[in-house]
Amino acid sequence: MNFVKNLRETTIEYINKLAAQSAQIEALDCDRDDYKQSTYLDKRRDLVKQQEDILNEGRYKILDVVNGYKQDLSVRYCAKGGDITDDAKLFTGNIPLAQGDIEALVDKYTAVDNITMLRMIFDYASNHDIYIDRAYYTEEMRAQAADVLGETMSGALTSDMTGAFVQNDSFFYQSMVPPALAGE
Repeated sequence: MNFVKNLRETTIEYINKLAAQSAQIEALDCDRDDYKQSTYLDKRRDLVKQQEDILNEGRYKILDVVNGYKQDLSVRYCAKGGDITDDAKLFTGNIPLAQGDIEALVDKYTAVDNITMLRMIFDYASNHDIYIDRAYYTEEMRAQAADVLGETMSGALTSDMTGAFVQNDSFFYQSMVPPALAGE
């Protein structure tokens, strides 16, 4: 998945556009003595309006990326009979499955993003009180995490500190991306 990467790139693109627009406003403010008062105010008003437009466009683009991801999630999380493999027989057979067996299956189907099999595996583990040391994120959990990250990215457009965190590779991926979105 490229959701987190696309969301971050979109955010950084608009952070940079807003910074460039702010620089134009600051340059105009520094040179305001070179203009008649009315001309200066008109130019500044236009630049501020352009900045507001960039901000609104950035927020819209961020929301668009989040909504696109959530639509993809609804397709991904729809149970598909074609995704059921022979391993499903293990859940109805007479062979007791141990924690290690279940974790190996989770790893196998996580690697190929087979949500249908993962749902079956976690349901089996839950029904048989088998604790497994693997996280399973539902569609709702991922959608909520995407909404929260999207709100953070929108906030980064107007917060220099949050914007700097978004632009720092290690900090962003280690501290800002929720576990439910790791690898998404």
